[in-house]
Amino acid sequence: MNGELFHAAKANAGKGDSASAETAKLFDAKKNNAKAIAMKVVRCLNQHQQGLPATLIARAINEQKDNVRPRCSDLVRDGVCVKHPTKRYYNENKKPERIYILKHHYERLNNAT
Repeated sequence: MNGELFHAAKANAGKGDSASAETAKLFDAKKNNAKAIAMKVVRCLNQHQQGLPATLIARAINEQKDNVRPRCSDLVRDGVCVKHPTKRYYNENKKPERIYILKHHYERLNNAT
């Protein structure tokens, strides 16, 4: 698993590109680094096999959604999870959000139908 979290682990202050440093500045007082948040996201998505949007993942793991959304994108880039192609979640502002689902759960659900 640690090898799969390449991009998520890279977003620590002072390392990687400038976007990673900016993302690291958004972290709250708990000082969770990007890799720890990515691992929490993976554990959360493993429990919710149908997938969750970033807002609900953030609520479930008690993090700010500004910290969780970039980690979800990193996990998609690393091939750990995928964005569901058809499902959407409409947040409290009535805006659609993509649903993230672990890749092996998505493949299992699609092969079952």
